[in-house]
Amino acid sequence: MVPNRAALGEGVRPAEVFAWAMYDFANSGYTTVVITAVFNAYFVAVIAGNAPWATFAWTAALS
Repeated sequence: MVPNRAALGEGVRPAEVFAWAMYDFANSGYTTVVITAVFNAYFVAVIAGNAPWATFAWTAALS
């Protein structure tokens, strides 16, 4: 897919748009994994002290 040159700002090259899209794609995946998997375990075990309600509280906070 070739970006429409008219849609790009003046002086913005298609390669810059592609690079930004790849960065955003990679960063979004990393953030999603950390928030849903890594920080979940930290919250339940450390912050909430393995309380029975901890997983529910984390699930409610994300929804």
